[in-house]
Amino acid sequence: MAGINDAKPAVSATANNFLNIPVSNLKGIGAKRAGYLVKRGISSVLDLFYLIPRDYEDRTHITLFSELTDGKPAYIRGKVLWAGEERLFGSRKTLFKIIAGEGIFQLDLVWFNVKKAYFNSFSCPGQEICAYGPVTCRNNRFQMYHPDVSVTHDESGALLPVYPLVEGVSNRLLRHFIRGAINEYLELLIDPMPGVLLKRLGLPGLAETIRKLHLPEADSNPVPLKNKETPFHKRIIFDRFFSLMLRMNHDRHKRRLRSAAPLKITDSLIKGIKQFFPFSLTGDQLKCIEEIRNDLTSGRPMNRLIMGDVGTGKTLVAAAASHMVIKNSLQVAVMAPTQLLAEQHMAYFSALPLEMGFKPVLLTGTLKNQEKKEIYSSVKEGRCNIVIGTHALIQDKLGFKKLGLAVIDEQHRFGVNQRSSIIEKGQNTHVLSMSATPIPRTIALTTYYDRDLSTIAQYPGTRVPVTTCLAERAKKRWIFDSMNKVLAKGGQVYII
Repeated sequence: MAGINDAKPAVSATANNFLNIPVSNLKGIGAKRAGYLVKRGISSVLDLFYLIPRDYEDRTHITLFSELTDGKPAYIRGKVLWAGEERLFGSRKTLFKIIAGEGIFQLDLVWFNVKKAYFNSFSCPGQEICAYGPVTCRNNRFQMYHPDVSVTHDESGALLPVYPLVEGVSNRLLRHFIRGAINEYLELLIDPMPGVLLKRLGLPGLAETIRKLHLPEADSNPVPLKNKETPFHKRIIFDRFFSLMLRMNHDRHKRRLRSAAPLKITDSLIKGIKQFFPFSLTGDQLKCIEEIRNDLTSGRPMNRLIMGDVGTGKTLVAAAASHMVIKNSLQVAVMAPTQLLAEQHMAYFSALPLEMGFKPVLLTGTLKNQEKKEIYSSVKEGRCNIVIGTHALIQDKLGFKKLGLAVIDEQHRFGVNQRSSIIEKGQNTHVLSMSATPIPRTIALTTYYDRDLSTIAQYPGTRVPVTTCLAERAKKRWIFDSMNKVLAKGGQVYII
């Protein structure tokens, strides 16, 4: 499973490339366990270093049996009074139970669906054991379900890290492997951040960070560790953002080195766009059109996001951009996330004046193979200059004669690879994205990445005002009467 080590900053991975030592080199990790770790994205010693704990167990204090509290985790030490299997009431399934005690007080340790051999080392009556887990009270008896049990006290008096689950490898083993990796390789770790910068920001060194996150001292305050508010957590976060900004700056530099043939867009062409519509364009729409014009004539590929509420006229701006591109003998691809939205775009572009020069076709996954082949041929030969569709546009079979602009509607609903697939069908393709509900990632890309933002806040003057009502169930008759009045006038009603 990819993603468990997304926390590993690229800047550290590059500086410590020599620590990409296979985990199988560590003592106790054979081929089978290494396979489990690799499946979770942990293939090297460096990956183990950056397997940041998700929580910490406080085993610095042994809880007396008399102090057990329902709903709170506890670390106890006691003797095994009884151990054995019990059948679940009304079922053929069994559970394994150990009754541990301290004086007159007892605690049930319970496991479901665990092989009996697992308990051989700590289920002998009279044996002293340690157990950690959340405590529950049921039928006036305290119980722990699936606790962590040991017969030694090697983890007593410690704050133990809790790692993301890895199939086939327990947290106890993970702690053992990471401790071994730290003891053997941590001194080789290179800190890519200058000491002067770390001092100015009040951040610890990388080696100290790795050690303190995995092996916190017993007298450390567990609250900041659990809340991920320590300077060591801040150092990891800083490295992630630093790596991200480096990559974005690199990509921005690469994009600015790319060139695209500047399009010829005259003042008369812009004036003509305004005359194609039987109403006046809003100031925001005109501003967006001018920004797009500047992008298309700059000699660099456009990468612009139009952000505006539903009904502000984003599609009109996309049509204006498409007209500019088509007038330069290039093709346009309009990609929408659903077939319904693609059909709406098809109807919109088909209804525009013939003078705009659009020859649109609709490509969706529901078309028959013969229909798709005809569209593929038409697009490849340049007989149609605008292709509107869904994910069908990213199929390898679709090729363009000369793609100049990719319009991506509701771009946040497409993955990075999907957007790249349509863009790569042209050479230095201009990109115009549209969204009414930009997700945080989209906003972050606009803020930190090389994506320009155009905002449409004004509504067209022809837009009919929308009345929004919140009515109680008791006013149901009034609701239906109001709906009937609107429908009788040819209006529309939307019920949530």
